[in-house]
Amino acid sequence: MEALLTPTTAGKVQIIDDDLGICALVQEVLSAEGFDVQSTNTGESGLLTARTWLPDILLCDLNLPDLHGTEIIRRIKAERADLEVIVVTSHATVATAIEALRSGASDYLYKPFDQIELLVKAVKRAHQHQQLLLNNAHLIGLLK
Repeated sequence: MEALLTPTTAGKVQIIDDDLGICALVQEVLSAEGFDVQSTNTGESGLLTARTWLPDILLCDLNLPDLHGTEIIRRIKAERADLEVIVVTSHATVATAIEALRSGASDYLYKPFDQIELLVKAVKRAHQHQQLLLNNAHLIGLLK
């Protein structure tokens, strides 16, 4: 029997956020954790990057200059249901959290990050979930 899939890196993380400081901080922290990280500052450029670069995890702000984050999530999840999406926003409300989760986000975090470790844990959890799904798909393929 073939071995389970094992990632060679921690995965690819894309950030869509118009706050350049947040992008730089998150990129530095996640790169130190072994993730390959890219960032974009608008919804449209973020969608294009997601379609071509094929990240494993998407960190998406809700309030962007051109598109609302929930619209980005809906569009990208329609194309890539397997993509793990984590919303990061400084305008957190119960209503936006519910809307983001209904759009396909798997987690919802508040900015600014009081504890950057919470973001790292959320990204690692999303990556582990994705790896479990890939391993399941692989095992199902072996059983057929």
